[in-house]
Amino acid sequence: LEYSIDGKTFQSTAVFSGLTPGTYQVVAKNSTGCISESLGLVINPSPAIPTQPTITVLGTGIICEGTSLLLNSSASSGNQWYRNGQLIPGANQPSYLASVAGNYTLNVTNSLGCTSAASGALAVQISPQPEALITQGATLAFSSCENSSLTLSAKTGVGYSYAWYLGTSAITNATQSNYTVTNAGNYSVTVTDANGCSAEATVLVIVNPLPVIVMDAEVEICEGST
Repeated sequence: LEYSIDGKTFQSTAVFSGLTPGTYQVVAKNSTGCISESLGLVINPSPAIPTQPTITVLGTGIICEGTSLLLNSSASSGNQWYRNGQLIPGANQPSYLASVAGNYTLNVTNSLGCTSAASGALAVQISPQPEALITQGATLAFSSCENSSLTLSAKTGVGYSYAWYLGTSAITNATQSNYTVTNAGNYSVTVTDANGCSAEATVLVIVNPLPVIVMDAEVEICEGST
């Protein structure tokens, strides 16, 4: 037998390759030249594979310890998120809130079950909180009298910035690691590192009052006595 899909060109095998989508009439011809009834064959177009998605974030992939980062997919549906190549169960929305360090990717599957290529990886890094420590302790007192001063010192670190407060009010121009106080109150310092992560430490400063001499009555004493 020989086979044809157009009734004109015949071949010895019933396998036809390289066909484009469309409708074909398949017939067979025997050695005497008799041709069979045609059999209709429809080849449908291949379903479209979803576009490779992309991941976007607000800012960088560095987050502070104890916080999270919102990852956004370019696709509105069919998403599946992965961390370090492992599927994240239930993570199939257009956004994912990442709170664990790792390399995040996603792919998109359409209604026909076709799956896109994986997105590029976005690395999420966890930055530890800076150590906000006032080195003198939690409660301090002026050492001598009401007119003395006291210097508070915050722990230093590379890329640290400082903001000192008295109560809830920021102290103008108090942006160094040290701050000299002359009044009692609740002082705090906010320490921020180069990644924008911050922490706070507080100290209570009290004033030792001036000593007061109390005499019950005027007393006369002899020279050389006490």
